[in-house]
Amino acid sequence: MKSNKFVLGALTLAVMTPAIVIPMTQYAEVTPAFASEKVAFSKIFSDVSKNSDYYETIHQMAEKGIINGYEDGTFRPLEKISRQHAAVLINSATDLPKTLPFKAFKDVPQSHYYYDQIKAVQMAGILEADGKGNFNGAKAITRGEMAKALAIAFDLEVKADYSFKDVPDSNEYAEYIKALYSNGVAAGYEDGTFKPNESLSRVHYALFMNKAMNLDPNFVPKPIEEDTTTQPPNPVGSLLVVQMPSNVAPGQSYPLYDKLVEMDWKDRFPLPAGYSDMKPAEYVAMLDVEQEKLLVENKHLTHLTFHLNKGLLETSKSTPEEALARTAGWMGLTVDELKYAINEATRTGKVIDGGTFSLYFDFTGYAIVTTYREPGLPPVE
Repeated sequence: MKSNKFVLGALTLAVMTPAIVIPMTQYAEVTPAFASEKVAFSKIFSDVSKNSDYYETIHQMAEKGIINGYEDGTFRPLEKISRQHAAVLINSATDLPKTLPFKAFKDVPQSHYYYDQIKAVQMAGILEADGKGNFNGAKAITRGEMAKALAIAFDLEVKADYSFKDVPDSNEYAEYIKALYSNGVAAGYEDGTFKPNESLSRVHYALFMNKAMNLDPNFVPKPIEEDTTTQPPNPVGSLLVVQMPSNVAPGQSYPLYDKLVEMDWKDRFPLPAGYSDMKPAEYVAMLDVEQEKLLVENKHLTHLTFHLNKGLLETSKSTPEEALARTAGWMGLTVDELKYAINEATRTGKVIDGGTFSLYFDFTGYAIVTTYREPGLPPVE
């Protein structure tokens, strides 16, 4: 019997560190394994809305010492999870088998912070090197890789030979994905796909692992069906995107930016007019979809979620102005340009399209969610 020593220590990352991104689509295929108990939690993540489907599960996992979150009191559920952090999590979750001889990765020296965990997943046959012998730890893990990791780590067997339409038997992850589906760990998308090459967020990785650790013994898999219902056209679409002006005069006042910096952590900005009947998490999901389109169109390579609220920055020993200047430098913007974008994103509730960057305000908390193309890279053709 394997021991569930699962500790999401790797989800406690440095504050405001850029991460390589692969476009993400919002989806809800993970049903929490914990019962929905109404309890008072001793630790509350400021960016996990009480209206979210995973509020109870994430906080119960935190109560059990499974999730730690960030030093600023956030969980950052929508950030991508990298291969190296996924390696740490799966290695912490259980005692991994040693089925392969160790073969060092060229980009993982013994001095690497996660050397032992990466070595363990390699010997378990979970994550492999690329054609050049590199591990690529900062690269986002894919859903196919996630399926392989969980199936191996938790000895998941294929209970029913059901396949997703985009995962033929020739796919290298086909059997692992079948194992996840037939054990009730992952249900896939409504269109009958699994999307094995897409990345996944921190919250979904955590929920998938939670399901794998708490299998329903009475679960009976059913054939995978495609939802053929015709979906109505999106009435919002580009209405949620606003262009960044080419010139921003320095020295302007930014009242909503100033309010964001100073406001109490319990306060929240209201949703824009016309959307007040929606849950904040639902509205943010629409913003994320629009930002993803800009990311693909403008070939942004980096995804960054950060905070500027004084209360949330206290533990990082960084002032809002220092954090703003640092982030503006990463994005190739002036401080005034970034202040303007944040102020407008908060005022309009829309995604700011700056060409080389996009930005929106996360109404479930205080986060500023950005994607950008680093200064110095050749222009998009």
